[in-house]
Amino acid sequence: MNEKDESNERFKYFIIGGLIAASAALLFAPKSGRETRGYLADKAKEGKDFIYKEAQEAGVKIIDGREKIRLEAMEILKRAKDISQKEKDTILDALRSR
Repeated sequence: MNEKDESNERFKYFIIGGLIAASAALLFAPKSGRETRGYLADKAKEGKDFIYKEAQEAGVKIIDGREKIRLEAMEILKRAKDISQKEKDTILDALRSR
């Protein structure tokens, strides 16, 4: 499983867990409405913070991946130029030796 699928799975389970926890909290809350709302607000903030952190990590992975691809492309281009220069030299040597 790749990293994207793992992140999607974690996010899905996080949301499901949050919904279950919120439902259980409402059904079985021994606290007052104000305390329960405070609890839910705290959990919502935790969820928001989690999503923000995951988004930042995804952004870093995207930037790292883009840089890796750029470096690999530059290496391929350099090798292609070297090969074409060698072929050019071979052709010129063959023409000169005639």
